[in-house]
Amino acid sequence: NDGQEGPMLNMWWAEYRAFVERGRAFASVGTRYTVEQLAHQTHGAVRLPYVPFLGLAMDVRPVLPRRPRHEALLFQSNLPPMLAFKRVLKAALVSFTEEGAFNSDDAQTPQILDMNDLPRGVCRPDMGTYEAAILLPHNPAPIRLIDLYAQGVILYVPGEPLIHKWMWANRPFGGFNSPPLYRSVPSERFPDTFSVKPPPAHPPYSGTSYLIRWAQHQHIDDRRYWLQYTEWELLPGL
Repeated sequence: NDGQEGPMLNMWWAEYRAFVERGRAFASVGTRYTVEQLAHQTHGAVRLPYVPFLGLAMDVRPVLPRRPRHEALLFQSNLPPMLAFKRVLKAALVSFTEEGAFNSDDAQTPQILDMNDLPRGVCRPDMGTYEAAILLPHNPAPIRLIDLYAQGVILYVPGEPLIHKWMWANRPFGGFNSPPLYRSVPSERFPDTFSVKPPPAHPPYSGTSYLIRWAQHQHIDDRRYWLQYTEWELLPGL
């Protein structure tokens, strides 16, 4: 069906409804944003349990040698804005260095190590040996964020309003160039699956409209509302 809305998509929603009603399997979601997005698409009926990714097996600090504290890992990304982001970031570091921001006796000039420039790939345990990492948000629920967070890496992430320029463009979550079915809303009624009924008129904003509107002055409140359900906002200390 090429990802278009039509009979095949209606059949998929019907099968999913039957799966929920049978109750033979129990589903959970590892990202809070997906919980709320699916609830919106099913008119608030299907609210799967939120079981967040914890990355508990990722702490290898006692095993691998630590990297120098002044090094920060710049996480790789194939997003087109990453090139401009890196240039501005590195230019800011040069400017701070020239202004003498790191001239104290106990301060070393920070060094940004770009994963794209390293001679070999960096696996998750190796990432945990760095004191800090810089991430460009590329989707509402990245596994890399959870893995680094679980290892106690200090994370530097763009906040509002800059975060909205990149996070919502992700295709698997219904963003840029995604098939319409990712944002579809079925007409049939689903059985309620929530243990606690959501508040009236929740959510107050569409869970899909803002994903395909790229004008910065449109759907501002939508984006700000849905940001609170992403791990970028939920995890303390970023």
